[in-house]
Amino acid sequence: MAETGRLLAGQWVVPVLAALSHGPLRYNVLADRIRAAGPEYGLPAGNPVLHNRTLTGTLRTMEARGLVSRHVRAGSVPPEVSYALTEDAQRLIAAMRTAR
Repeated sequence: MAETGRLLAGQWVVPVLAALSHGPLRYNVLADRIRAAGPEYGLPAGNPVLHNRTLTGTLRTMEARGLVSRHVRAGSVPPEVSYALTEDAQRLIAAMRTAR
């Protein structure tokens, strides 16, 4: 349980997991989805603004924790970067859904 808490630490981790649970997304689409989302995405209280620097830091942290994978499409200018949930993140989401 403590490990799950560590993985989910951070106010934007759950909204990112929710957005990516529907499939891989490019950075700007991911940011737009989270910004336009309602309570179903587990947004932090107080309607905070998601800044690009904050999203980038959250994605890097989640990648280091093994929850998100980053894919760069070779040969594209500018580089096309997309993010997807790892198998570990998908298992974590499934476990959280069954624990409800």
